[in-house]
Amino acid sequence: MKYAFVGLLVVALGLMAIVLLRPNAVTPTNTVRSVEQTLPTTTMTDDEQLAKLVAAPTATVTTSLGTFTMRFYSADAPELSKNFIELAKRGSYDGLTFHRVMSGFVIQGGDPSGDGTGGASYTGQGLADEAGALALRHLQGSVAWAKSSQPNSIGSQFYVALNPLPDLDGGYSVFGQVVDGQDVVDAIGAVETDANERPVTPVTIESITINE
Repeated sequence: MKYAFVGLLVVALGLMAIVLLRPNAVTPTNTVRSVEQTLPTTTMTDDEQLAKLVAAPTATVTTSLGTFTMRFYSADAPELSKNFIELAKRGSYDGLTFHRVMSGFVIQGGDPSGDGTGGASYTGQGLADEAGALALRHLQGSVAWAKSSQPNSIGSQFYVALNPLPDLDGGYSVFGQVVDGQDVVDAIGAVETDANERPVTPVTIESITINE
């Protein structure tokens, strides 16, 4: 009986090891999650970071819940700022939705498929993170690019931080900042969602106007 118990214990421990060693399940493409920091914590204050926005272009984002304005970190993220600007000029975002809303975390949009699995960059190819963009912190209202776990996977999907998100710093490229209409962003972040974090009533991007 003793040997039988020991045998069962060994089997149980073996099964537990298999479960613990099993790779994490693959998450949907371009889903933003907390990540390990890949860069040293920046010593920039909020004001020092926001000062980098001076004289940068702006984008007026009109949604079904109101309008907010964002400004770009053009010097720190030139290519990634250009990606948003060019896509907006083409009307690529018009009519798309914020397909993912996580209260207190982010609102995410810019996917033509509407489910977080699609969306190409302005070049048609996946873009790489930029060092300057990775060095910028996630403040409330920061705008950054969503991506998959693969390198060079930035496309058209972006997200806006509803609160400071230090766990994302160094893992995702920040390229812009909401400078007016944060209340609209917060309203989007407070909508009712289903089990898949999708708004029950779609929130639509009606148009984006670039002011250079």
